[in-house]
Amino acid sequence: MAPNNSNSEDSARLLMTSAPAKKQKKSGNVRALSTERSRQCRERQRLYSENLEAVVRALRTEVCDLEILRNLRREQNLQLRGSVSGSLAKIVREYMTVFRHGMPAPAVEAATAGKKRAFATAYQPTPDAQREFLTCIMDPFVEVFDWCGRFVLGASTLLNGWTAWAAWHDSLDFELVDIDVVDTEDTLAVTTKAICGCASRRRPSTTCSRTLQTTSTCATRC
Repeated sequence: MAPNNSNSEDSARLLMTSAPAKKQKKSGNVRALSTERSRQCRERQRLYSENLEAVVRALRTEVCDLEILRNLRREQNLQLRGSVSGSLAKIVREYMTVFRHGMPAPAVEAATAGKKRAFATAYQPTPDAQREFLTCIMDPFVEVFDWCGRFVLGASTLLNGWTAWAAWHDSLDFELVDIDVVDTEDTLAVTTKAICGCASRRRPSTTCSRTLQTTSTCATRC
């Protein structure tokens, strides 16, 4: 009976010694699993933080682009045809510059080529250049008032008017002093105010100055 008791005691000791070993092994596995989960959690947090920072940078870049686009559109709105700095107003200003001293006919221009004009001209384009300019900016079917107050199609009436002004006066000087744009649903027009200085051919010593107001509708090739 003694050997049996000895075997029982040995088995009990083995169970007592193996139980803590299993418990320690299980605790080690739990700690390893917890460490791995913590590492994965930190990795996910790092990736989330990096993605969030990338999204913030992209949004900031988009905001900057939108601000630039807004400023560009604001500048474009300021340069619309319906503003005093728009394309139509610029064409009218150039028109007043090109025809500032009228449009002398070729015969009149040749006759007065050697004479001193009453108003010195810094720039006087040739009649051909003036005609080409007007043909370029005006619509072929533009409606123009003739000298009888009738509507006439084509820019030739304007050229005839400038030639008549030059024929009636020894010198002309139209100075643009004010420009305004009238933009409505039905029409787009530019109103101008200019001071006209002229010297009469019949009385060379006589000069005059008058204020002219004109209106140009949107008949140009803007």
